[in-house]
Amino acid sequence: MCGGGPGDREPGEFTDDTQMALLVAASLLERGGLDEADLFDRFHTWAAAGPPNIGTQTRAVLGSGRAWDVAATDHFAATGRAAGNGSLMRTTPAAIWFSRFGTAATMDAARRISALTHGDPSAGEGCAIFSELVRVALEGEDPLAAIPAALEHVAPEHRDRWAAVLAPVCFGMGAIPMRWASAVHGRVLGVGDRVWRGNDLQELSAQLDGKEPVPFEAGVISRIGPTEVLPGIWAGNLDGARHSESDFAVISLCKLGEPFGHEVHRMAYVADTDHNADLDAVLADVLDDLAALRAEDRKVLVHCHGGASRTGLVLRAWLVREQGMSPDEATAHVVERWPHLGLWNQSFTAALERVRRGG
Repeated sequence: MCGGGPGDREPGEFTDDTQMALLVAASLLERGGLDEADLFDRFHTWAAAGPPNIGTQTRAVLGSGRAWDVAATDHFAATGRAAGNGSLMRTTPAAIWFSRFGTAATMDAARRISALTHGDPSAGEGCAIFSELVRVALEGEDPLAAIPAALEHVAPEHRDRWAAVLAPVCFGMGAIPMRWASAVHGRVLGVGDRVWRGNDLQELSAQLDGKEPVPFEAGVISRIGPTEVLPGIWAGNLDGARHSESDFAVISLCKLGEPFGHEVHRMAYVADTDHNADLDAVLADVLDDLAALRAEDRKVLVHCHGGASRTGLVLRAWLVREQGMSPDEATAHVVERWPHLGLWNQSFTAALERVRRGG
């Protein structure tokens, strides 16, 4: 995440794994489903463009000159080594696409895509399990609770291996620091110069899930802020933040549309509903980042779309955690200085209580 390495990457620039995932997504969308020959050809064209840090296993198969349906199996037969994790890291787009068709179709597609470069069936079984857990999550259910059922669909000789790997030792999206996720971007070599960023990847995921792309519309809203609400901490709405001075370090809590031009910009994804996954972890991450930015003596601007509920959550949580205020005291303190504060979200009030208790 600091940049450098093979290819002298920029901070947050994604690697060969995400490039291959985007190739999977493009093939699924353009071909209307899984076309293994087409996908292998896209992989081959991409590999020929010389992406840095491509996996040894993947490079060997794609550079073998063999046809799509035998290249990986021939490599495995010759070397006995083909169980790397390269096929797992490009699995998510297919998992999203096939989730609507049920368990069998989802797991079968994962195995077939894995087998294009990884001839060892154990790699395919890992991809199949992962895809099934993604499918379960997209259905709104608990993927960890679905592990035993997923293992029932795995070849018996591989079950013990994957049962050990999938023991509960795991972290949600909220555990990825926003200073990392905010910086993610990159290109797919050999297929154009488009720069993919977080919002683009979210829209792509929606398309893979069968949803029509919906252009982001910020709506008509008067510019609010920036206003210094707490020492060194400013508040605003979307337009107030977008048009603020460039020396602000911005923490965004909503969709943006066009990216901002600020040099320091963090994005945390919080919905103004009662259904945020990992709200406590995301809020703690925002507060930690806010503390780090203030320690650097930066002016920090916190905003959401309307500058009301989500922005108010962060401002109040800061006072609860850093100043030892109660949630009621923090609310009264903020509302005196930020009349746009919104208090309708009861899940945010409950989160403040957990911040007060320290967890």
